[in-house]
Amino acid sequence: EFRIVTLREELQFIQNLNQSTGRTAGIYPEIKQPAWHRDEDCDLSRIVLSIVDEFGYNQRQSHCYVQCFDEFEVRRIRNELGYTGKLIQLITAGHDTVSGTNYQRLMSAEGLAELAQYADGIGPNLNLIVNWDEAGIAHPEPLTDNAHACGLALHPWTIRADALPANCPSLDAMVKTLLDLGIDGVFSDHPDQVIESV
Repeated sequence: EFRIVTLREELQFIQNLNQSTGRTAGIYPEIKQPAWHRDEDCDLSRIVLSIVDEFGYNQRQSHCYVQCFDEFEVRRIRNELGYTGKLIQLITAGHDTVSGTNYQRLMSAEGLAELAQYADGIGPNLNLIVNWDEAGIAHPEPLTDNAHACGLALHPWTIRADALPANCPSLDAMVKTLLDLGIDGVFSDHPDQVIESV
């Protein structure tokens, strides 16, 4: 019989590991499709935040970031649900017709300034941070500087050793470029290789 591990069970596991190893591994839960869940009579954000709170991940100094693609839900998490921990607005290209999130607007100077009033940072797709030409030369986009100017942290996603962006010569080149740009964190499916490249 196979069971799906609950969030509560996973957080207990992580906290037990932290205690037994003397290390501090944080958490980065994502609220997935909150509008769809509410249509199904499930307030996913409220449920997740209550469990996060139960385990003490509810302050700015907590080793936790809560993330979501839905800009209206990110605002709701901070303002209506009163979450006081770190909050990240995930960003991709275009416009999400389900939630109504306009990512192009969020990346504008006005959008970033607005985000900074309730979010601690953004999690943009890697291609919104840097692109590579056919010679393997990196060409940074202005998003990193613009977000930092508003006091927002940047945690781009997702570095994969087996699926690098077009024309990116290596994982090492990607990591070095992101560090040179001053990004604050990164998502990776291969964290061991990212750490070796730092």
